[in-house]
Amino acid sequence: MRCDSCNYVTWDYSENYEDCYFGIEAYENSKGSIGCKYRQKTLDKWAKQIEEQETEYYKNMVEAMEYFEQNPMEELI
Repeated sequence: MRCDSCNYVTWDYSENYEDCYFGIEAYENSKGSIGCKYRQKTLDKWAKQIEEQETEYYKNMVEAMEYFEQNPMEELI
């Protein structure tokens, strides 16, 4: 996947350069374009997995907060 056509290139404002959402190091191929060895389909699959993991994490956080609202710490100690 060439970086110039990738949906997962982000701009790092602190360092003032483009960066990969997945942390993949880009390399230059024989044609002189910069990119990684993964296809768009693979990158989309990884992005979906990350989104599902984040959704599960935040769902668990909400459940924990609701539990501790109903069961204050004084009662647990």
